[in-house]
Amino acid sequence: MALPLPQGGVVPAYETFILDNAAPLAFTHVINALTGQVVLRYNEVDYAGEPKWEQFPAYPGLDYSSTDTRETWCWEPAPDCERVIAQDPGATPVAWDVDPTKGPTTHTTLGNNARSYENWDDADPFSVGREPAQRRPQRDYQYPWTNQWYEQGCSPDVYRSDAENDIDAATSNLFAGHNQMHDWSYRLGFTETTWNAQVSNFERGEDDSDPEQGNAQAGARVGVRDNANQITPPDGQAGSLPLLQGRLARPRRTRPAARPSNSRAVMDSPRASSGSSCSCRHAAWPPRSSWPTSSRCRSAPSTAISSTSAPQACRSTVSVAMGAATAWSGATGPA
Repeated sequence: MALPLPQGGVVPAYETFILDNAAPLAFTHVINALTGQVVLRYNEVDYAGEPKWEQFPAYPGLDYSSTDTRETWCWEPAPDCERVIAQDPGATPVAWDVDPTKGPTTHTTLGNNARSYENWDDADPFSVGREPAQRRPQRDYQYPWTNQWYEQGCSPDVYRSDAENDIDAATSNLFAGHNQMHDWSYRLGFTETTWNAQVSNFERGEDDSDPEQGNAQAGARVGVRDNANQITPPDGQAGSLPLLQGRLARPRRTRPAARPSNSRAVMDSPRASSGSSCSCRHAAWPPRSSWPTSSRCRSAPSTAISSTSAPQACRSTVSVAMGAATAWSGATGPA
């Protein structure tokens, strides 16, 4: 074929078409016959737009701020992208939101490497949720995040609100984090032949059908808090990671001049209210049997106290459902 040049004239060229139905992948290339340079490359698979995710690169800031500091991650370069996902045909032959056993794209948090769900109502660490993030026909996984759990004083009403405790943002963040860790660890040698986690191994060896399953805000509505764990069955059986919401204590900004040796600085929670679901505790260390059992939060004193008075001090809570991948467990919640 003759390839027209922008500056005028033509050069001889080859046109190639490459198809892989198993992936699925299909590309048309136009190659300069004189130099061997790939001049044009078309993706022939109709994905209704290339996917992009709104993602915390590690975790939100530790200042309890509700400022959205997420980055836009894109599968292919685009003007509004802050990070383009490293394309590695070895690690991920298909985009993160593609299940090669079912079709071009799932339009949600289901893919070959990871599947992520909401799992509010089950405290069993071996359970797996059923509801992925809301479908996005244009593959723009940029769900709103409002820090609702913190902003509303850890009220259980967030699960019944329109924002639903930012669950779609949490699920999508966990999904992208798991995929990021999959691709990074693949380059370190955690591949199909060393029993990694994938729906399809693309006939590269060992067993299929074992993607990483992520549970966002696991057990949140039944009161499970402050934990995450990784279930790792044998190759061919899907592992899972329940990621819980967490309570983190905010230290008092001013420290008293002196305090008894058997007491410690109290933690206060300016946002906590009598109707919130934070967990309360004494500000000193009395016997566990004398700890209060009420889940309601009360005002903390302005000075340090001893174990003889032991009023209650409530720890403020924030959501750690926005999972970001770590090398150790696959994902962790931010502060």
